[in-house]
Amino acid sequence: MRKGSNYDKMPVNRIAGAKDSAWHGYEAIGQALRKAITGTGNERCVVAVDCYPGVRDGELLPALKRELRPALTIQIRDANLSDGHIENMLARNLTD
Repeated sequence: MRKGSNYDKMPVNRIAGAKDSAWHGYEAIGQALRKAITGTGNERCVVAVDCYPGVRDGELLPALKRELRPALTIQIRDANLSDGHIENMLARNLTD
């Protein structure tokens, strides 16, 4: 007999007393980031977003782009060298 999974695929953690430390929704996140960016006083700013496996980056990244309206967006996976290219670069140093 197979048991059902008890793994919570959409966990929620309630954070008491975190009114100004956690945000709900992309609009609120965008507002908080814009406020932080404006607070730097710099004309230009770099925002890096690092996602762990399982993050719905197909949802997250377009939402952040919509909220922040960056001049430039670079996704590391697009800038990475291919596995084959890296293997060719390292081939003379690799052994069986």
